[in-house]
Amino acid sequence: MYLEKPASGAGRKGLGQACGIALLSLMLAGPVIAADEEAFSTDRPDFVDSPDPVGTGHVQTEAGLAYGYNKLNDGTQRNWSTPIMLRLGVARDVELRLETDGWQHVATGGAEPAHASGSGDLSVSTKWRLHRGDESNAGVALIGQLDLPAGHHDLHGYSMRPSLRLTSEFDLGREWSLGVMPGFIYDKDDCGRFIAGFFGASLGKDFAGSLHAFAEFAAEQIAATRHGGNQMTFDAGLAWQVMQSAQIDFAVSRGLNADSTDWQGTMGFSWRF
Repeated sequence: MYLEKPASGAGRKGLGQACGIALLSLMLAGPVIAADEEAFSTDRPDFVDSPDPVGTGHVQTEAGLAYGYNKLNDGTQRNWSTPIMLRLGVARDVELRLETDGWQHVATGGAEPAHASGSGDLSVSTKWRLHRGDESNAGVALIGQLDLPAGHHDLHGYSMRPSLRLTSEFDLGREWSLGVMPGFIYDKDDCGRFIAGFFGASLGKDFAGSLHAFAEFAAEQIAATRHGGNQMTFDAGLAWQVMQSAQIDFAVSRGLNADSTDWQGTMGFSWRF
């Protein structure tokens, strides 16, 4: 049997130098490792989703309170909801997402007032980043989603509704950015199955590294009149990154045509851990 001799003084000195070099290398590599960490990015409060995933091993929650007001021919309609999204980073460029409108309350006033309260539908989706953005190239991601009719019987959709969207973000320089997101959904209503499109374009500006303002055009539905028509809004809002992995936000939107909700507002909180 071969027994290795204890290290001599010179050997111990060489071992110490090697450990010192290794420690120094780790210290120098620290900023590189930190730089590779995904920047904190949320998919609320604007309509256009970010192309960036949350990062491997991270869980991110994005929750809020939303209100909508719409003037109808014979009255008004008000709705409240508590949207929440759970995002799980399973790989560097892939995340799984679970989303719901949470608790909802819809109240219609007029000659025949009505109201309904209960849970909203459930959505499952995957975000796959195709290209990491930088100063000269846009970040691009593909999002596949399936909406499930899991909500209250007075509030849920008619069937499972698959959708696909391509979201991208362009760095315009001077802290300006442009997000663009086209997509389509295979939907269903009283008139049967149909394919509807949607599109969003969001212009954003960062201030002092922690405050983000945006103005946005959102066509949340592009469809024939018998299927609800084109629903288009102009949105504006603010997001304030209060900590490295926490954000509070606020947004308001104005309907641009008769088929759109007149006014909507939301405030929310996002946290990554």
